[in-house]
Amino acid sequence: MKKNNPPQCVLPRRISVFQTGQSVSILKDIRLWLPRGLSSFPEGLRRQRTESVRELTAVTGFNNYRQSYGVRMRNLFTIDLKNYDINGTKFERPSARAIIIKDGKLAMIHSLKYDYYKFPGGGIKNGEEKETALAREVLEEAGLCVIKDSIKEFGMVHRIQKGDVEDVFIQDNFYYFCDVAAELQKQNLDDYEADEKFTLEFVDAKKIIETNAACTNPKVDKIILQRENRVTEMLVEEGFLK
Repeated sequence: MKKNNPPQCVLPRRISVFQTGQSVSILKDIRLWLPRGLSSFPEGLRRQRTESVRELTAVTGFNNYRQSYGVRMRNLFTIDLKNYDINGTKFERPSARAIIIKDGKLAMIHSLKYDYYKFPGGGIKNGEEKETALAREVLEEAGLCVIKDSIKEFGMVHRIQKGDVEDVFIQDNFYYFCDVAAELQKQNLDDYEADEKFTLEFVDAKKIIETNAACTNPKVDKIILQRENRVTEMLVEEGFLK
């Protein structure tokens, strides 16, 4: 690369900005993705990012929640149903999810009862590190032991909507690449997971997307299926899968 050419800017598809009690500048968050060698974004890119952001005032304490979980990961996309009272009560449930690729296929949890696929992973407990939650959930759901030194960030999916009980349901889903040990362990499933017959399968991207798109059972959260399909599509688009 010539010295007078600036580095390429690879930006997240969408950045949602949340700040307790006030609007904040997009530049405060967007600097997290500044390529090496740039101290600020060119005006055209700055304007493009600013126009794509929906700034809003979050529920009290949400900014502290995001800081406590270290939300500095690339924002893959946002799921915002816009059906909530932003000033109401809230329920926050961050999660960690594993991207495990073997021979061009993804390790996925297959619900045999309802016939859909999800990435291994689940909720992060209070005070728990994201990587620790990732390893725990993958072992429980899939029986796979994550090699912690192999964990690398892929990106985050932010979800916000009306809750079942509280006024607002907020979830940041953190996706990580990781390798796993060869030996398979025994699953430790919750009751609902056992009822759905959660089963580890290595599946190609096309089958995941087609199976989830065909799932019409009203008991299955369609947003989860759409989220998993979009993440799978992005892995294909970015060259990690075919």
